[in-house]
Amino acid sequence: AHTSHRITLPLWARHPTIILHEATHLLTPLNEAHGPRFVGVMIGLFARHLGYDASELMALADEAGVKYDARSIGKVPAINLSQRLVRTVKEHGTMSEMDLACWLDCSDLQVRAAAMTPIKQGAARWLRHKLVLNAQPS
Repeated sequence: AHTSHRITLPLWARHPTIILHEATHLLTPLNEAHGPRFVGVMIGLFARHLGYDASELMALADEAGVKYDARSIGKVPAINLSQRLVRTVKEHGTMSEMDLACWLDCSDLQVRAAAMTPIKQGAARWLRHKLVLNAQPS
């Protein structure tokens, strides 16, 4: 990131996470480097543009001892249990309702209720007691 509000990246660095990292440098004061405000802005950008859950990123930062300014995160989209459920199945494959409950730290009844949204939308179905995502037409 340049002080003239430009970003130049070699081909290997043209990845959304690196681009947002460099954009974060442009959105924070020059003396901030990788401090708490920088981390807060980056959490906000990752939540808005890459689909990450801001609360999960904050929990990871807390675990790692990385300080962040919560006010710098700003307003981010909330990810509900149905969306987390679909994302989990996309990333890790079909799972039973008990496996999903353990994975998402909720009850099997909450999983059953959260699954109703993607099922009604035609995005998922229960098959042999496992939640399966339907192929999306392109």
